Amino acid sequence: MPDKSVLNSLDWNEVESHFRNRVKVSGELLRLHDDRKISAFAELAIGSTDNAGNYSAAEHPILRPRIGENLNWRGRVYDLTTKFRALTSANDVPDLITNAKLNYLQIGVGSEISCMVKPDVCWVCNVRTIWLHLAWTKGPGKAEEELRLYREGASDVQMAYMRWADVYHPLLRDTLIEVAAEGKTHAQPQGITASDNVFLWADAIASYAYGRYHGE
Repeated sequence: MPDKSVLNSLDWNEVESHFRNRVKVSGELLRLHDDRKISAFAELAIGSTDNAGNYSAAEHPILRPRIGENLNWRGRVYDLTTKFRALTSANDVPDLITNAKLNYLQIGVGSEISCMVKPDVCWVCNVRTIWLHLAWTKGPGKAEEELRLYREGASDVQMAYMRWADVYHPLLRDTLIEVAAEGKTHAQPQGITASDNVFLWADAIASYAYGRYHGE
């Protein structure tokens, strides 16, 4: 049984506001990509011009300048996104990120780009969504323990041997779908009707659930 306590005491108006802004930025990214505004697109895709473009990058300030050290990084991010937009299944996302060979653009930042431009297919795989997955399936305390042991390099728990790309799998996807549906149930009594944009809605919930648990 899922541990639904992680959704308790969330301010669903805040979650909705976060979600609506992400949908807006997602639309802007698609417009810039369609218009081949390569520089503007790439800067927004890694959150340089707006944190909402990529919170995974925003939470780790070192990543943006490091990504910017890659040769022709803007064009390569643009081309990677073209491949994301052609996907009918998210299974290839980790390999596409790896094959792009952009230093410091890994599964967190990369999967977030994929979700922002293909939100009906792709999902975000970062600390917050993985924490939510673990908290939902095992409880918040276990999620904390497994993330801590992962960071410390332990070898006897799930997160210890999973690299970020390895946790981009259907179990995370299934959790996010369940969380999105449960989130709708919580939000509706407050007059909030979430859209069917499941993965961006679930990502907004993950962001606030993680933040609330950690006192942000």
